Amino acid sequence: MGMPYGPTCTTIIQLQIKSLPDGYLKEIYKRLDENTISNFSIAFNATFKTDEYGDNILSDYDSSLVVTGFVISVEESYSNNHIKTTSKHSKDEETTANLMMTNVGFLTKSITYIGSENYKKNLFINF
Repeated sequence: MGMPYGPTCTTIIQLQIKSLPDGYLKEIYKRLDENTISNFSIAFNATFKTDEYGDNILSDYDSSLVVTGFVISVEESYSNNHIKTTSKHSKDEETTANLMMTNVGFLTKSITYIGSENYKKNLFINF
């Protein structure tokens, strides 16, 4: 009949994103403030190519999830990590990068799995 057995519970997905602290996450904060339904895509085994502007763009992926729901929390933590880099022209160098880890709480309404050959499976969640 499509009715859940027993009481329904909220389903929250926690995402952790590693990025640079340069304002890349404005859209997530915008969704938190607006309280509107949002879609997030998670691609598995993604490959990227570089376009003429030097930006990485998605080239291919094996499968993906499209998660629909509401952003309910955003938490950030910063750290200075020492990264060892190697180039052809110089010796090993150690540089410092300011990395930011962002945890996003997402109240889930539905999850769509997209597999190979356009296979789709929808899971609607009662909240």
